[in-house]
Amino acid sequence: MYLMYYAGHSGKRELIGLAISKDGKRWFKYPKNPILHTGGHNSWDEKQVSNPCVLFKNDKFHMWYQGKDRHGSCRIGYATSKDGIEWEKHGYVSFEDRTRENGSRKGRLSFQHPHVIITGKNLFHMWFTKTDSGVGKIYHAISHDGLKWRTDYRPVLNTDSEWEKSALYYPCVLYDRKGIFHMWYTGVNGKRWGIGYAKSQDGIHWLKSSCNPLLHKSEGYILTKIFNWERGVSNASVLYINKVYYMWYQNHLGKKLSIKLAISEDGIVWEKYKAPILTAGPKEWDSFFVADPFVIRIDPNNFSYEEGE
Repeated sequence: MYLMYYAGHSGKRELIGLAISKDGKRWFKYPKNPILHTGGHNSWDEKQVSNPCVLFKNDKFHMWYQGKDRHGSCRIGYATSKDGIEWEKHGYVSFEDRTRENGSRKGRLSFQHPHVIITGKNLFHMWFTKTDSGVGKIYHAISHDGLKWRTDYRPVLNTDSEWEKSALYYPCVLYDRKGIFHMWYTGVNGKRWGIGYAKSQDGIHWLKSSCNPLLHKSEGYILTKIFNWERGVSNASVLYINKVYYMWYQNHLGKKLSIKLAISEDGIVWEKYKAPILTAGPKEWDSFFVADPFVIRIDPNNFSYEEGE
């Protein structure tokens, strides 16, 4: 069974919903979406919750997500669930260097796009986006509980190619049996967005593929009115199943973003499915667009819901 946690936008607010699939290709939305709402008045996630990352560990679902307050500052939140549907928030995560997180630098806080995996004996790794001087870069942090993190605030992935010269966003990392980290990430060149790949032996020092960008344009490639940018593809969520890589990603086309699927034998050369596998609506909460896919594969015994919910 596959679960997709994703962001839906009504045109006014972004919330997190759930879709369910038996094969990763044909999806249906959980009827009682959204499953994670924004916080209360003047809270740190009052205006937006998005970019979910979910793990199932010790008979519990763990979610890290991006929240935005009324001032436009973004932080990374943490929530847990017994069933993957009803969630309990635990506030936003803390980093060891509190001076920067508490805003000693001028401007808005920007901690975004978390991706978490676990290696070894309960060692959590998080890769996330942090923006300095208007340029997004990818950083790394470690934790033993998923809530308190240590980082040195040095980017582990920088903008050093033409196709990604403006910013790097949305890291997605797999850790293989040989101890190699594989990252798919989004690069921006000011107007167009694409997906690239890098690999690492320690999760900190990365070697980018010479084939980048692997995916770099959306079908139609028209000017969106959302950001007034001509855009492409972004925000990959990748799984390796039976010697095949599956990528669910965000497609930018027209007014509404959609979620599409691509497959690969090596993680480098991808074949896109033509039709989106998740689109906006019909309910109000995600009627404007769907975005930020994160897919996990789970034993059906660990997830259940009543038919007709």
